[in-house]
Formats: sequence, structure tokens, C-alpha cells
Amino acid sequence: MKLPSYAVLLGIPAAVLTQVQQDADNFSTMIGQLTVFREYEKQLTGYKNNMRSGSPTNAPIGTIPAVPSTIVFTNPPVANIFGRASKLVQVIKGNPNYNPATIGKDLGIIGDDVLIDINNVKPLLSYVLETGKPNIIWKKGGLQGVHIFVDRGTGLGYQFLATDTEPDYLDTFPLPAAGQTAIWKYKAIYILHDEEVGMASDELIVQVKSVL
Repeated sequence: MKLPSYAVLLGIPAAVLTQVQQDADNFSTMIGQLTVFREYEKQLTGYKNNMRSGSPTNAPIGTIPAVPSTIVFTNPPVANIFGRASKLVQVIKGNPNYNPATIGKDLGIIGDDVLIDINNVKPLLSYVLETGKPNIIWKKGGLQGVHIFVDRGTGLGYQFLATDTEPDYLDTFPLPAAGQTAIWKYKAIYILHDEEVGMASDELIVQVKSVL
């Protein structure tokens, strides 16, 4: 973390530096835990799919994947990390010793501040068909990207489809056989620093069919 090297110049109290470091450590640890449990979810889904329709029929599938251990934080987390960081950036930029070309560049806080309601922000989805395949249109809105989920009407409900960091997203899943149609439904949620934020988008319903 580069902030301590500017603490005296910018008048940042030691307690604030400590909290910033603890926030960064806690959030990084939490992201790591989410990654572990997302991988566990994939393992569980694979186990469930094997139970449902694995082959050969009647073959043992072994024991269910073990639940990962949960993390223990070195320092108790406190709410609103992003809110504190945003306020600190405002304080830094308001300091007469702040120089965007040097300090701002080094700390990565150059540019206009974009105020985002992290709790309520949600993607707005639309689409166009490209050779029959849905191209899901969305806007970044100052965030990192989106997680996209799809329901292909197979009875499985919404399943994770992709992480997309550059609009737009072309769904290349095979189209229905000639003469058949299908309804695919999509939802998305924004991500920031690899963490889902805000609310899920409204449902986007697309009818697809073969172009051949």
C-alpha cells in the first residue's frame, strides 16, 4: 500500500491508515473465501448432475465434496469499506498538498469521482440477434463488469453463464435445431473488485431459433 508514504504530507492520521490496511486485508480475504465457495458450488453441481444423469447407470459416485473451512479474520470487519475509501479520496483531493500528476497517479485516484449507489445500482439489459445468437447489451456505468446468468428453459433455473468486463456479451450457446424455437432468459448483476454489488437486473427474455 502506497498511502503511508504520503500520510504526513496529506495529514492522514495513523488510525485512518490502520483502518485502510485492515479494510484492504479483510476484503481481499473475503474475496478469496467467495472464490473457494464458488468452486465448491461447481463441485456440488457436478456431483448433483452425476446423481441425476451420470453414466454408467448404477455406478457409485463417491462421497459428496467436503464443505470448505470458513475464514477467520485477523481484525473484525466493519461495514462500508467502499464508503470510507470514497470519503478518504475526497479528503486527499481537497488537501492543498495534493498533486494529481504525481500523488494522484501513484495512488490511482486521478479523474472525476463517479458517485455510485453501490447498494441499489443494477444493470439495464437489452439485446440484438447476430446470426440468431443473442448479443446481450449492457453498460459499465463506472463499475468493473457483470456476472451474467441464463435460464434456457430446461428446468434448472438460472445458471451462471459468464463474467463480462467489456460490453457487450455474445451468447454462443448452440441454437435450437432447425424448425424449433426456445426461450432463453437472462439476468445480470454488477461486479466491483470481483465482488457482486447492487441488485440483479430485470429479466431479459429472448426467443431464439435456428437461422438455417
